[in-house]
Amino acid sequence: MTKKYSEEFKKQMVQEYLKGTSYPKLSKEYQVAKSTLVGWVKKIQRRMPVYKATNLSLFFRKCKGNTRAS
Repeated sequence: MTKKYSEEFKKQMVQEYLKGTSYPKLSKEYQVAKSTLVGWVKKIQRRMPVYKATNLSLFFRKCKGNTRAS
């Protein structure tokens, strides 16, 4: 079954990763597949080559219509 995650949750996960939390730790703690987390981070990197955690709210607002359920 495909899970749908809120934009706020995705933003929180990416921010935690950017702050240094590992994929395995996030995956275990929040019950999200590692591959899903990697996809969210890669999406940020493709769209915002120079990114900071503080810019994520703007990114997710701009991409809201283009996200898929993961």
